[in-house]
Amino acid sequence: MRAFTLRRSLAHLLPARPFYVHPNPPAASIQSRLGLKFALPSTSPSFQSSPTLREEWISSEVILFELKDRKIEKWGWVFYRTTYKDDEAWDIFKQKVNISVRSIINLDPRSELNEAIFDKLEFVFIEDKAKFDGVSKEELRAHFQEWAGNSFSAENPRAHQKLLYDEEPVSRYRFFFEIDEDALRSCSSKGSGHANFVDGFWSSSRDRTGDLDLVVQNNPEQLQNQAEAIEGCSDVGWMRMDMAFFMDTHFYAGMSGSVDHMWPFFYECPPAIVPNSKLILLMQIQNLARRR
Repeated sequence: MRAFTLRRSLAHLLPARPFYVHPNPPAASIQSRLGLKFALPSTSPSFQSSPTLREEWISSEVILFELKDRKIEKWGWVFYRTTYKDDEAWDIFKQKVNISVRSIINLDPRSELNEAIFDKLEFVFIEDKAKFDGVSKEELRAHFQEWAGNSFSAENPRAHQKLLYDEEPVSRYRFFFEIDEDALRSCSSKGSGHANFVDGFWSSSRDRTGDLDLVVQNNPEQLQNQAEAIEGCSDVGWMRMDMAFFMDTHFYAGMSGSVDHMWPFFYECPPAIVPNSKLILLMQIQNLARRR
């Protein structure tokens, strides 16, 4: 399908299930940033998908296509636990992750497709109180980079190692989620909750090529300026994201696009939470791109 061959464009981005729509981001500014030459529709609350639309617009098969095309055997996010005060809440969070994703996938009526995507789904929950209790994001990144380097080859023996450093990354080996105390409490509340979405190869020099060597060469002291960067609302390499947002398969597939395009589009300076309207806007862009 045409959308499968336009990875650099936004055509590979996918629709999501119905969300509560927060105030719209400025469509004109987003259009300018993404270099779009056609008008964007409004992101009204009435713009919501359904199982029928998911099948029409493409859903989980985009992930399956990416896996096959890149010879990747696994998909699914990596989660780091950095708070150890409540084991029960952590167990509930893990259950919520699995239930949420499977519920979204099952909205698609094609059972064979769902079985195929479930077969390759594997979340990674990394927990070790001695190593990760209250650690910084710099320490998490260092561990994640080591994990990604080791796991990529082990999980994907047929894939080319260069995909680890590609500017259009394999989401599983480029980004991860941190579940700190605030995130864990939010997920155990009545709302959907949120988590910290982290670029695993971010550096304060703003290198987003994903090159491990460049990341290692950065001055570690620069990475300690996150607090000041947050106050100035500059890119600090992580953002807070609603669980209803990041559990959608369409977001996972979308983050396999160019980091230089996708990250700035989604980015919100902490402690703000990325509004779900951004994903809905990308749903519209993807639909328009497929029609052109």
